[in-house]
Parts: sequence; structure tokens; C-alpha cells
Amino acid sequence: MAFPKRGTRKITVEGNVYSYFVSQQEPDVTVYVQRVEGKCALLIAYFHLQTITPHIIRQVVEMGIAKGWQESDASGEFRMGHLDAKIDKTG
Repeated sequence: MAFPKRGTRKITVEGNVYSYFVSQQEPDVTVYVQRVEGKCALLIAYFHLQTITPHIIRQVVEMGIAKGWQESDASGEFRMGHLDAKIDKTG
């Protein structure tokens, strides 16, 4: 999946720079994350939240890394499922 040119943002987590974008299609919000440098699968997470903040994106990246996202196939997708109950929304 190619990232769109509009609406893409960057975040640095653990020294690595990632690009991400958010797609809102009722009832879900889908977050897509990909490393800027190097190869890894596209990280995909789903939410029912209306607002996705950089604090939430950071947690998605950290959870993906903890579950082996960096070691996954560079040509595929790494789906995290719905993460509403697994993140801290207060940051």
C-alpha cells in the first residue's frame, strides 16, 4: 500500500522515524504506520476513537515493536486489530 502524499505525518519513536496516516471510515478509524528508513511491514491498527493523537501513534508503534513488527516480512502487513482497550488515551 502506498502512503498518500496528503495527510501523512512523521513521528520518532526509539530513534526511528515513522510516517503515519489516519483513515476515518465509520465506524472505525484506521491507523497506518511505516518506517521511513529501512524495510518493514505496514503496521495497521483500528480504533473507535474520534481523535488520534501522536501519543496514541507512539503507543501503536511501541506495541507493534513489542509484538515483533520490525522482524516481520517487509512486503506484507502487520495487523494489530482494535486497540481501544489497550492504549492510554490521556496523554
